[in-house]
Formats: sequence, structure tokens, C-alpha cells
Amino acid sequence: MSSKKRVYLLAGDDEFPLNVATRKLINELMPEHEQTFGLEIIDGRAGTVDEAITSLKRCEEALVTPGFLSVQGKVIWWRDVSFLADGQPAQSESVRTQVKAFTGILAGGDGGENTLIVTTPKIDRRSTLFKLCADRFEVREFGIPEKAYLAEQQAQKAFREGLRAHGLQAKTEVEVLFLGRVGMDSRQIANEVEKLALFVKGRATVGADDVEAITSTSATSVMWDLQDAVGERDLARALRIFQDLLARKESPIGVVVSIFGRVRDLLLYREALDRGWVRLTDGYGGSKQAEWKGFSPEDEKILTAALKRPPRAIHPFAAGKLTRQAQRYTLPKLKSNQKLVLAAHEKLVSSSIPQPVIIEMLLIRMMNSSES
Repeated sequence: MSSKKRVYLLAGDDEFPLNVATRKLINELMPEHEQTFGLEIIDGRAGTVDEAITSLKRCEEALVTPGFLSVQGKVIWWRDVSFLADGQPAQSESVRTQVKAFTGILAGGDGGENTLIVTTPKIDRRSTLFKLCADRFEVREFGIPEKAYLAEQQAQKAFREGLRAHGLQAKTEVEVLFLGRVGMDSRQIANEVEKLALFVKGRATVGADDVEAITSTSATSVMWDLQDAVGERDLARALRIFQDLLARKESPIGVVVSIFGRVRDLLLYREALDRGWVRLTDGYGGSKQAEWKGFSPEDEKILTAALKRPPRAIHPFAAGKLTRQAQRYTLPKLKSNQKLVLAAHEKLVSSSIPQPVIIEMLLIRMMNSSES
């Protein structure tokens, strides 16, 4: 164990890959048959100052205590430490003092042959503990990106790696469908890929029918289905999905807010179409994807602010879907729909009309085929 680092800090709020990496690291540091006596797990979750100090002292004691029986050097896993960044315990002077003293023990090498693994959802990068681990030991970070397009890229990577681990592959449009249904959570992606692998056993390729047949949909993905039905001007489908959302106890106001978001996006794409900033091109397998072009740097800044990401950073198939949907509406119709949604929102909070009726009438008026 002496060739390994004495301290490993694994930090971030993407808990599934963090925990997978931690278990892999433990097995690398210590054979499984030695872990019964050689692995010590300390709970780092603390809601109070006293709980935080108790956890710190337990970890300190474990670090300076030799291994049991024939184990030459323990692995201590200080798990889910919750007071290294914010919250009431983290602001306590006594906790800060104890963390500083503990950092001094790590810096002084008082742990002997023992190895410490710290996992935490968040740590203050300015702290002496983080700086010590970054300078002398090892830090691995597993954060969920704050920017939506970076989170999407991370989810795409998780999906592709999951497929690859099972010897599977999928077209880009299948990937978009999968992530649209499953969402961006790493654990959920892993679970659903596992189900797909069992479902298509004996085949090397995952198709759209497989994704639709076996993957679970969350309330969020059903809401996206409603947005797509609005974008496609498919009234019958939109009404069916709305009834599904009602059965799931989804808030009618939340439904209207979601519809407003899609109308807003379609307005942006319709404007981009009319200005020649986006067009549809043939993608892999005959699917249509969006190509952005023809705008000045100043226009790109405006688009980036409106879309909340650089246009070319949006997945071309996802952007292609919105572009196709925007083609189904004229700009005046979309502006009219925006006013209808705002009026429906006001009725939901002020009218005696049943809320489901308000939304059903909204969908009918928005997708009225007699209006362009």
C-alpha cells in the first residue's frame, strides 16, 4: 500500500459515479478478502455541530490506530462528509478548529500505513484540507455541471460508456430519445442501460423501439412529451399526455409553465429560421439535424443569452427537432400562443373554471389548424 497515495478526496454531487469510483478504489487498495478487518467506514453525515465533531474525532482515531490482526495498514472510508463547505456545522468555529487540527494530522503523516478516503458532496476549495489534498495527495471531482449543455454532454458520455460496457451501440437519435425519456441523472442512466442490455440480449444494437418498450419515464419526461406534442401541433396526443400528467398529480400551473417554455423556444427558432440563422440538414441515418450559420458575433451573443447556451453547443438532433417544430407555426401564431398561455396562467389562479378545463381549452386554441 506504500506505493499508493495516503489520502484520496472524492468530491461532487454526482453521487453514482462517485460511489462507483470509491468502491473501485477501495478494491485497488485492499483485496476484498482483507476488507472485513481492514476497511473501516466512518459516517460523515452531520446535522449538528456535536455530530460533526464526533465524526471528525472518530475519523482521527481510526487514522492513527493500527490495522487489526495481520492487516498491514487499514483503509478508512470517511463517507458522505456533509460539513466541509456549507451548512450550520461548517460555520461553527469549533468545527473549523477541529477540521484544521485534522488537516495537520494528515500533513504530518501521523496515519502510518493507513490510507484515508474522503467522499463528500461538496468541499470549500479554499480550505486547507482541499489545498493539502490537491498539493500532496489526490483529488477526484464528480460534480454535475451547472450549465445545461455541459450536463447534457456528461449524460451523453454516461450513456455511451454504459452501452460500451455491455458491448452495445446506438444511433444518435436513439441516444436523444433515451436521454429525453430517462433524464440526466447518472444513476438512472446506469439503471436504464442495464435494463436495455437485458432486453436486447443477443443483439449488438439498441433501437428506438427498445428504448420506448423498456425504459421508465419520469414525470419530467412525460412533460417533455407534452411539449413535443405542442411543438408537433398534435392535439390528440397532447390531450392524452395531459390526462396522464393529471393522473400523476402534476400541478396544472407546472403544466402551463412547461408549455410556456416550449412556446418561448419555438419563437426563438422561428425567428432564427426567418433570419436564415438555422436550417435543417440530413444527419446520420437520414435524420434531420440543425445547422447554425449566417449570424454575426453580436447576433451570436444575443442567441446565446436567449437559448442559455451557445447555439452550436446544442445537440444538432435536439436542435433539429425544435427547428422542425418551429416550421409548423408562423411567427404571428406563436406570438398569439404566448398570449394564450399567459392568459391561461392568470385564469388558473383567479378563475372558478376547473383547472383541467382551462388547460384543455388552451391546447385546443393553441393548435387550432384553421390558424396559421
